[in-house]
Amino acid sequence: MPLLGVNRCKNLEFPIHPFMLVRYSCLSFQESITKHFPYTTVSLGWASSYNSTSSATYTQSMVEEATQYAKQWELPVTLAVHAGMARDSWALFQDALSISRGFTVTLWCEEEEEEIDTSDLMYIRDHSEKSKVFYQIKDSTRNGLS
Repeated sequence: MPLLGVNRCKNLEFPIHPFMLVRYSCLSFQESITKHFPYTTVSLGWASSYNSTSSATYTQSMVEEATQYAKQWELPVTLAVHAGMARDSWALFQDALSISRGFTVTLWCEEEEEEIDTSDLMYIRDHSEKSKVFYQIKDSTRNGLS
């Protein structure tokens, strides 16, 4: 899975109208975000395709690449991590979180029909600093964490 980040591209394209795209150089995008949104948190993530029966996970090189890229930002950074893929690589994310006070992780799942193992999320919750982990998950999964 490639990291979706500035170091992976020469230009970013943003649709501003169905028939028009605006091109930004990646560096100027990073500078613009820092200048115009100085109190925001930058969310970095990977393109992922989750399937509850697969054994997909984040690798050490993926987390290291994201960490190196995150260090380039002056703003706080959250690493967007698919909730269904986080448990097996959680030690790697804990190492990344220890590098900077400005780093956090947001565990997410997109599809309403995705089934996320709540025991994996409870493990992460119980073995993490509470202020470093955020959850963007469906209500039924969140309710299973109590």
